[in-house]
Amino acid sequence: MNPTTLLNDRESLLDLLREWAVRGWLRELDVALARFFAGLDPDATPLLLLGAALTSHQLGRGHVCLDLAATLKNPDAVLSLPPEGETASATVQLPGELLCGLSLEAWQDALAASPLLSAENAPLVIEGARLYLRRYWQYERTVSDRLAAFQQAAVNVPPDLESRLKQLFAFDNPEQKQACAIAAQHRFAIITGGPGTGKTTTVVRLLALLQTAAVAAGQPLAIRLAAPTGKAAARLTESIRAQVNALPVADEVRATIPREVATVHRLLGSLPETRHFRHDKQNPLQLDVLVIDEASMVSLEMMANLLDALSATARLILLGDKDQLASVEAGAVLGDLCNAKDAGHIAVLEHSHRFGSDSDIGKLARAVNAGDATTARELFRKQKTEDRGQISAVDNPALNELLREGYVPYLQALKARSTFTDDEEWASNVLAAFDQFRLLCTVREGPWGVEEQNRRIVQTLFPNEKRDWYAGRPVMVTRNDYSLNLMNGDIGIALELPAPEPGGVPGLRVVFPRNVGNPGLRYLHPSRLSEVETAFAMTVHKSQGSEFAHTALLLPDARNPVLTRELLYTAITRAKTRFSLIESGDGVFEDALVRRVERYSGLAG
Repeated sequence: MNPTTLLNDRESLLDLLREWAVRGWLRELDVALARFFAGLDPDATPLLLLGAALTSHQLGRGHVCLDLAATLKNPDAVLSLPPEGETASATVQLPGELLCGLSLEAWQDALAASPLLSAENAPLVIEGARLYLRRYWQYERTVSDRLAAFQQAAVNVPPDLESRLKQLFAFDNPEQKQACAIAAQHRFAIITGGPGTGKTTTVVRLLALLQTAAVAAGQPLAIRLAAPTGKAAARLTESIRAQVNALPVADEVRATIPREVATVHRLLGSLPETRHFRHDKQNPLQLDVLVIDEASMVSLEMMANLLDALSATARLILLGDKDQLASVEAGAVLGDLCNAKDAGHIAVLEHSHRFGSDSDIGKLARAVNAGDATTARELFRKQKTEDRGQISAVDNPALNELLREGYVPYLQALKARSTFTDDEEWASNVLAAFDQFRLLCTVREGPWGVEEQNRRIVQTLFPNEKRDWYAGRPVMVTRNDYSLNLMNGDIGIALELPAPEPGGVPGLRVVFPRNVGNPGLRYLHPSRLSEVETAFAMTVHKSQGSEFAHTALLLPDARNPVLTRELLYTAITRAKTRFSLIESGDGVFEDALVRRVERYSGLAG
C-alpha cells in the first residue's frame, strides 16, 4: 500500500503493525498499546499510533524513548526492523519505506495535538525529538533532577584531607588516591574502571576517610552497601571484608564500616508481585552513605527508585565498569552519566592489577575496548589453538570436547563425595568447582543460543540422563522468590544427599549458598523451585557480576544487533585465567567489535 495512504488511515496502519507482529518484528504488546491508544483517542493520527508502537518496541530493546530524528534518518537500522538476519518481504512495508519523506516537524505536529500527549498526566510525553511513555519519562526526570540536586548540595569534606589520604594510601597508588579525593568532595560520585583496577580498594578507603572524621565528631555515619544481584553482592562482601580488616585506622572506626552487601531489591524492600518498594520518598532509607556496586547493571527504573528512597543529605557512590553491557532492562544509566558533560564528580581507574601489562586477557580486553580487531586476532594467534575455535556445524565434536574439558573439575567434584567427612563441605566444593568454567552465549534461542547449548552440554556430560531433575543439574533462578529468599540470578546445584535437615527425608536437594553475610548452605526440594533453568550455559548479560577461571564465548554464525563491543568486553573480562572464543561464521567477531551499544535517552544531556 502507498505510504501516504498508510499514514492517513488508522486501520491500514494498525493492520501493518499487526503484520509486523505476526512476523515477529514487533511484540504483541507493542501493537496492543497502539490499539489501546486508538480507543482512548478516536482522533489520534496514524503517526501517533505508529509512534506509540515504536516507543514500546524500543523499550523492549532497552531504549528509554523513541528518538524521532534518529528514526527518520535511518529507520530500519535504528529500529532493527526487520530484525538483522531476516530477509525483508516485498509484500510488507518497511519502516524506511513508510517514513520516507516525512519531516521531523510533521511527525511532531501529528503528536502534539492529541490529549494522549497534551492532557495532564497523559500517557505519552514528547520532549524535543524524543517520545516517551510517561512512566519512563518520569523515571528519567527523577534521576536527572535528584542527581542535579545532589551535585549542587553542600557536602562536609573531611578535614586534613591530604594527610588522611596519605595515611590510607600508604601504598603508592596515585590513581586510587585521586579517585578517593574526588568522591570525598561530592555528595554524588562515580568510581569507574575495569576488573582489578581497585574500585573496591578505593571505596573502602573512602568509607574509612568519611567515617574517621564522623567518629571523631561523635556522629558515626550509617553506611549501606548494595549490588544488583546476589552473586555481585556476595563477591563484594568477600572483597569488602578482606579490605576492611587491612585498613590502617582505629578499631572503633573499622567497627563502623559495614562488611555485608545487600541486593538492591532487598535494600529497598521489594513488595511481592508489584513494582513498588517499602522504601520510597515517603519512607526513605535511614542512611548517610550508600554505595552501589556493579552500577552498569542498574536500570533506569531501579535507579529512580533508589534515588527516590534517599534523603537529601545522603551521599551516593556508584561503582562500576562503564565499558560493560548496560542493564537488561531499559536504560544505560552508568554509561549515560559517565558520558554527560559535567564529569567533575567522576573518577576513572585505568590501571588493572588483575590483568597486568603481560596478561593476554587484559591485552585482549583493551584491544576490544579500542575496537582494534588486528591486535585481537594477533592475540588469538599467539594463544593455544583451542582458545580460538572455528565451529562449522552445531554438532561439531570440537565444541563438545571443549565443554567436556571445561567441566572436568566439576564432574570430578561431583564424584569426590567419599573424600569429604562432611556433606556440607563436599557440597560447597561442588559449588566452587562449578564456577571454574562457563560457556557464555550471546542469544537465548536458536542453534547457538543458551537453550540449545544447555541441551548439548547435558547430553555431553550426562548422556544417559532423561529426567528433568538429576544429581549434578545446575540451575539458575530466573525470578525473585521472596518466600524462598532466592533472587534472580542465584545458582544452585541438585545433589543426592542423605538427609540435609535434621529429621529430613533423604533424596535430591538443590543446594544454594545462603544469602550474603549468612555462611553455610540451603537445601531445597526441587518441587519448590518453579522459576529456574539449567545453567551450564548462560547469556553474557546473566554473567555480569560473576568470574570464572575459564570462560568460553560462543558466537552465532550470523551478525546480530545484540553483538556489540560491550558484549565482547563483558564476556572477556568474566575470565580470570583463560578465555576461549568459539566462532561459527567469518566476520561476526569483527562486526561486533565495531558495533557499539547505543541506547536512546535524554539522561546524558
